[in-house]
Amino acid sequence: MFVLTIDQRRSRADEDRVPLLLAQLEPIPVASPFVRTAGDEIQGVITDPEGVVVIIDKLLRSGKWRCGIGAGAGELFFAKDAPDSRSGRGDAFVLAREALESVKHSRHSIALRSRVEEPASEGEALIHLMEALSASRTRRQWEIIEAVEARETMSEAAQYLGVSPSAVSQVYAQSARREQRACYGLLRRLLSQCDPKENG
Repeated sequence: MFVLTIDQRRSRADEDRVPLLLAQLEPIPVASPFVRTAGDEIQGVITDPEGVVVIIDKLLRSGKWRCGIGAGAGELFFAKDAPDSRSGRGDAFVLAREALESVKHSRHSIALRSRVEEPASEGEALIHLMEALSASRTRRQWEIIEAVEARETMSEAAQYLGVSPSAVSQVYAQSARREQRACYGLLRRLLSQCDPKENG
């Protein structure tokens, strides 16, 4: 399993962004839904690496969060009608906390921990590369990316933005978004290798 413990950056100087993030994460399939655990911190449990990648993408786009990902064994104890990761225990929960603490005074915002160290280290390095790429994008590049990914074609995105398709294509290419998304398969594979159940 994958435990994600997410904490808002600079929360004392910013509005409470937890309700918005919880709403954004709600459609993602989970083993235990994300809930506010304390203050500006939330936690949830996922079994599918694909969901972890989707959340990483959202967090990197926002730039407002720190996240510790713990991969490994764990147990959840709750009634079926009232799931809550706060009742969980096990290695994945401990590792998620360790991962979050490791980025609280770091220039990075996401850390990955597992007892299977090699894929965890490689996965974290890939996440940090994606983070650097995301942080380098201009507001205009993000606007183009969001328009393209919300529509079927670049022509539709161009029509929505009121610019030429060639302008959309050029800015999208400069953003290296296509190259970033091409790395998601590798990240999913590394995440799978971090979980002993997936690995064995």
